[in-house]
Amino acid sequence: MLTPVRIGVVGFGYWGPNLVRNLDKLGDAQIVVACDLSQANLDKLSALYPYVETVTDLEEMLSEKYALDAVVVATSAPSHFAIATMVNFRWTGYTTLILLAAMQAVPRDLYEAPQ
Repeated sequence: MLTPVRIGVVGFGYWGPNLVRNLDKLGDAQIVVACDLSQANLDKLSALYPYVETVTDLEEMLSEKYALDAVVVATSAPSHFAIATMVNFRWTGYTTLILLAAMQAVPRDLYEAPQ
């Protein structure tokens, strides 16, 4: 049996609940931790998924403590770039693929982030 992909989710407001619900149904994925600035959002997540740890600090979520394999960004579109850039610089050697709803193309700064 393969080891499940360990996932961290940023944002549990509008799209986050849908993404978490779908990821939770995957047999080969494990949502390990979720991060949101709103404690009320995290409380909702904890009520539905008590086995998922919650944090309000993105740096903490990206720490080695959680040994994440992937990060899902489910925040408002204007914050995607900053969060994806932080993930890319934190995880050198990984490629971050995100959908930027507010932009027509992926900014070169993100695409050229350290590989």
